[in-house]
Amino acid sequence: MSNQNYQITLKNHLTFLWPCIIANCLIIYFYYLIFEKSEINLLIILLFLSIFIVNILPVLLIHIQYFLTNRNMLFKIDSLNKKIEYSQNGIIKKLDFSEINRLISFRSYGYRSWYLFEAYEYLKIITNEGDEILITCLLIPDARDRFEGLLKIRAEEKFRLLPFAK
Repeated sequence: MSNQNYQITLKNHLTFLWPCIIANCLIIYFYYLIFEKSEINLLIILLFLSIFIVNILPVLLIHIQYFLTNRNMLFKIDSLNKKIEYSQNGIIKKLDFSEINRLISFRSYGYRSWYLFEAYEYLKIITNEGDEILITCLLIPDARDRFEGLLKIRAEEKFRLLPFAK
């Protein structure tokens, strides 16, 4: 396939939010099973507050930030002609694969772990002129692998506690 078009879709949203939705449903289900006839006490509130702060809040913050980073972006890859075209907020830019200098992949330290935010990552494409393009997993879910294959450039990997796009 020579031309590939990408934009944030409902499918991409659900792919990354699905684990969070399932986890919340399970937490609520177990809460009712265990504490159905009990009064709510401080320990229960602290337990659920800690789960929210450690796992659910980061997912929501990263997801919103990734959405805001790549919303209204249309990204086209023409692998046959070795060109990239992308537009965001009415501005269209084009570049050849040869104009890309390096790739940097950002992931969380919890990558491939049990954290709900472990699947979130983004790729920073740096051109020869020093311009940066941020591609979040909401726009292109497997951006690092895709661009490494197309450009034959190995992405530098950086890990953060929470991989907010900068």
